[in-house]
Amino acid sequence: MPARICEALRAAFAAIALGIIMSGSLRFASAAPFANGPFYQRVSHPSVVADSAEQIDRVLGGETHRFGRLQFSTGNADSGVPVYVARERDPHYRIHCVRYTNCPLEGALVAIPRGAKAEGNLGNRDFEDDGHDDRHLAVRNVDTGVETDLWLSPEPRGNGGTLNIGYGGSFPTGSGGVGHGGATASGFALSVGRIAAGELLAGRIRHALFLVTPCESGHVAPAIGDDNGHDAGCPPIGAHLWLDTPASVIAHSGASRESQAILRAMHDYGGFIGDRCTSCTLGLVLTGGLSETAMGRRNPWRTIAARNPSEHPAGPYKQYHVDMGTGSIDLHEHLHVIAWP
Repeated sequence: MPARICEALRAAFAAIALGIIMSGSLRFASAAPFANGPFYQRVSHPSVVADSAEQIDRVLGGETHRFGRLQFSTGNADSGVPVYVARERDPHYRIHCVRYTNCPLEGALVAIPRGAKAEGNLGNRDFEDDGHDDRHLAVRNVDTGVETDLWLSPEPRGNGGTLNIGYGGSFPTGSGGVGHGGATASGFALSVGRIAAGELLAGRIRHALFLVTPCESGHVAPAIGDDNGHDAGCPPIGAHLWLDTPASVIAHSGASRESQAILRAMHDYGGFIGDRCTSCTLGLVLTGGLSETAMGRRNPWRTIAARNPSEHPAGPYKQYHVDMGTGSIDLHEHLHVIAWP
């Protein structure tokens, strides 16, 4: 059997197996909460904004053939945001917001499954702000149809009680996943637009991407907030980026399988800038493997790591930084900021 066919069959069986074992957060994610929102609208008749070229130049920072980087861990301490599924029978926590007083979640009761850990798996049992780690945690309650997003969350103790966080918000999963405020600068839901390992294994992402950039200048709809940046020439939080390269060209670009899935999503749906990042150019955000490992399941990012063995850095946390090269596609020529809606 030709090697190319063998690889295709292996990828297909991996995706099927992953779908079978996903019984927690990522299984629920496949039901497409927020399907009525902007992240699930295909780009049609795009209108490029006047200063698009300048904005793209600023966010790319000289990178012409790399669309961000996948940063994940095959261990238990990754940088992707964990998204958990909860039921009303799970322990309930009374939320107290420490960082800001106008917190939408102040006093709310939130169900969080036992074993859930915050982004980074830092192990702190009470509120802590080191000025560096976001410690996000997202929970979708399948009984109430609400996603609750936490910022600067400690590790829930597993038996309920008070949970001291920095800030947070909630989103009905039947909404668009935007416009409610919460744990991101834009007011986007934490889970919306994030890339799951299963999507890359299947080779298809059916939604717009949540993007982060090193600079920003205010905000535009569908965002309702920003990170107080006023950087000249930079796009605002909420800006809609679109790749004009069709799938037929992407297929012959020489980009990796994972990169091609991302590039196709950027052509079909685009990506919305949802937050600011440090020490990055244009960045991608993921659903963390901690969503699964905290619940005792296999980390799905291990399969992606196996395809990129040369990207394994030294260190105890098994962190991977995989560049998403675009092959022959020049982003300065083909990536644009477009008007929304």
